[in-house]
Order: sequence, then C-alpha cells, then structure tokens
Amino acid sequence: MDILLSALDENWSLEGLTSVIYNIPKMLLNLPLDTRPTPALKQAQRQFFKAIYALICGSETGPRIPALFLSLG
Repeated sequence: MDILLSALDENWSLEGLTSVIYNIPKMLLNLPLDTRPTPALKQAQRQFFKAIYALICGSETGPRIPALFLSLG
C-alpha cells in the first residue's frame, strides 16, 4: 500500500495517474509494467475500474478515473 501511495504522490498529473491506474492490474497479476495490453489484461483492468467506480460513484461506470482523482484532490 505504501508503494501505491508513493506512486500516486509522485505522479499527480493526468498522464502520471493514468499510468499508475493502468499499471495496478498488471502488478496484481505479477506482470511487468511494460506488458502490452492483451484481452485478458484489458478485462482485468476493466474489472478493476468497475470496482473503483463502485466504491467512489456507486455505479459501474463514471468519468475517467485519473481525471476524477485530480478533481477530487
């Protein structure tokens, strides 16, 4: 968790947060961060995004997560 919080702090920009957010499912799957998207990885990322939307917005979809995080501060 400390690694994630540090990564968010160090990458607090639209581009940086996008990279961090898309890399979390890769880390959970023990994949290298430079892994190219595959159908399975895209599905894992989608499930991850749905979980974040459910926690923050109470729905399965919402605004782009990095932009949402930036707007929330």
